[in-house]
Amino acid sequence: VAVAVSMLKKKQIRKIILARPAVEAGEKLGFLPGDIQAKVNPYLRPLFDALEDMMDFAQMRKFMELDIIEIIPLAFMRG
Repeated sequence: VAVAVSMLKKKQIRKIILARPAVEAGEKLGFLPGDIQAKVNPYLRPLFDALEDMMDFAQMRKFMELDIIEIIPLAFMRG
C-alpha cells in the first residue's frame, strides 16, 4: 500500500486497486446488517487504515470518490 500511494503521489501510476479476501480470522462475525459496503467493511478495514497512515482522510476520500483508489473484496474480482 505504501509503495502504491507513493507512486500515485509522484504520478507514476493513475489508479490503485486494493483487493483483500473477506475471510474471518478466529471468531466468526456472524450476521452483519446493512448494505454490501457495511458487510465487507470489517474485512477491508486494514486497507483503509494503511491508506490513512499514508495520506490525510480528505485526500483519501476524494481519491475514492473519483475512483482513483478502489478497495474491493477479492470475491468480487472473480470472473
